[in-house]
Amino acid sequence: MADTQDKISTFLGITQVIPFSILMSPLFIASYLLISSFFNKNLKGLLYLIGMVIAIFFGNVAKQTLQIPAPLSSHGNTVCNMFFTFENNRALSAPDMNVLLISYSMFYIITNMFVNGNVNLWPIVLFSLLIGMTAFYKYNLGCCTSVDIVSGVLLGLIIGIIYFFIIKSINDSTKENLLYFGKESAVQEKCKKTQTKFVCKPRVV
Repeated sequence: MADTQDKISTFLGITQVIPFSILMSPLFIASYLLISSFFNKNLKGLLYLIGMVIAIFFGNVAKQTLQIPAPLSSHGNTVCNMFFTFENNRALSAPDMNVLLISYSMFYIITNMFVNGNVNLWPIVLFSLLIGMTAFYKYNLGCCTSVDIVSGVLLGLIIGIIYFFIIKSINDSTKENLLYFGKESAVQEKCKKTQTKFVCKPRVV
């Protein structure tokens, strides 16, 4: 009997880790990009983080402007507002901050692929899944409504694309490599040694 209870507890622990990780994903994305930027000695991660702070600010401004009350089921639920929401906005709902930040991340990062014509489907698929799973878990936890999710996606899209073009103008004027999936990344080559020579193939980073 005790063995069965232990197995149930372990299973419940694992099933709780998945939604927790998804809800924490904006922090994981920011941490990964900052660490990657540090090791690659560029400013991409820092600029992304600045945009993330801007998105958090405007997300909270939108909450104050829309004044949509949060669902009653979210009151007292610490999971619903773990991060990103200002204290005086915790009773307000739209837009959902987790969805907003993932949407911002998606459109800030992938827009350059379309601008440069080097489209990679994997980031689009992964970000879309992450938005969908975040929306699913927060909706089922009673943290948000469909209006919060849609407004989060739309506001994240707007902020991500506008911020992208601001950084792109700086990138073009300074000739620095400040954006993800830039022209420099598109033409980088991956080389491997064969029996007689090195063979290089274009890759996207």
